[in-house]
Amino acid sequence: MRRHKRIKALICACLLAGAAAAQDVPVLDGVPQEEPIGTIDVLHKVTARIRTVHPRINMPVEVGSLTIVMRACVSTPPEEPPETKMFLEVRENREGVVSDLFAGWMFASSPGLSALEHPVYDLWPIACKTSDGAPYTDRG
Repeated sequence: MRRHKRIKALICACLLAGAAAAQDVPVLDGVPQEEPIGTIDVLHKVTARIRTVHPRINMPVEVGSLTIVMRACVSTPPEEPPETKMFLEVRENREGVVSDLFAGWMFASSPGLSALEHPVYDLWPIACKTSDGAPYTDRG
């Protein structure tokens, strides 16, 4: 009887891991981990308005003529010096012409190190969190 329970548990763990892998969900010790939710401030330089967006991995977010895709997002745990880094791809659609503007890592502590160069918009990565508000840390 115990053997059957162990086999069922093993099958369930494999199915969960397989389903998570099929959806590109990170898996740690056979348990699917939730995806990070990013926080990015987008400054419109002409109007001086800041819009905060919350992208998810590989889900495009549109702000004006920009399309922002977050490919990776990690924040440090609370016991370490604060840092958030995001791998972003930014495209602009101007009158039907799509241009790649930026692809690379942005760092919250040094936004000028790797910045989007655009006459209208500035982007600042702020945080990577889980759905319950905890920092999304490197779990690998």
